[in-house]
Amino acid sequence: MRRSKECMRKMIERAFEESKYDLLIVYEVARSLMSCGMSGEEALDNLYKSVIEFSDRLGMYFLPVEYINNFYERLKRTGYYDYWIRRSEEDRSVENVFYLRSKPSKKDLRDLDFVLVRFKDGSIIRLGEYRKLLLEAFEYFKRLKLSDCELIGFFNKIKGYDFEKAVILSSLPLVLKDMLDFTVLDFSFIGDSLRKLGIYDICKRIKDYLGYISVGASLPGFFLKPEFLDREEV
Repeated sequence: MRRSKECMRKMIERAFEESKYDLLIVYEVARSLMSCGMSGEEALDNLYKSVIEFSDRLGMYFLPVEYINNFYERLKRTGYYDYWIRRSEEDRSVENVFYLRSKPSKKDLRDLDFVLVRFKDGSIIRLGEYRKLLLEAFEYFKRLKLSDCELIGFFNKIKGYDFEKAVILSSLPLVLKDMLDFTVLDFSFIGDSLRKLGIYDICKRIKDYLGYISVGASLPGFFLKPEFLDREEV
């Protein structure tokens, strides 16, 4: 089993090396895992079961399929199309996407030069830079609780990152456990800010999907810990 896990880690890395995208569809990663001697369904099942174990490198988010670059073309190349089409319409409407990151240890959280993400274009996001970006986001929204979805709009529309990068940056906050804690925000509370940023539709689709899988009418988010209030340095 240990050998299988080592092979999975290697094939996950290879899937990203061979792709031109920063965000990979779950089926693209699973297809790479089939090189470890698994069937298609075994690879998919083992990938989901191992997300926590591989969380030092592998991050996961979910998006409406219309917002995933060339989704249908990429899906067909994986060989999973027949598996996917048998799922319910609700299950097919949103898909898991993965990205590579470096999860900081407790010691790393004090290193402002620690690299959180390396994008395909060669650009990087360091810990100190990311902390400052988050503080800018709190200042922009004028509150201490933000949803992941709002951050997509902030990074894409306000800071100018392309959509894939914005999605990745929006899902990084909870690796900063010294700075942020998990919460949820009622969708009606943040609707106006989502409209202002032009991301109401995508966030409503995500909210509806979360409701479908019994999470309710809220979006995941985070709040700034009191000790980071009014800090001039991070």
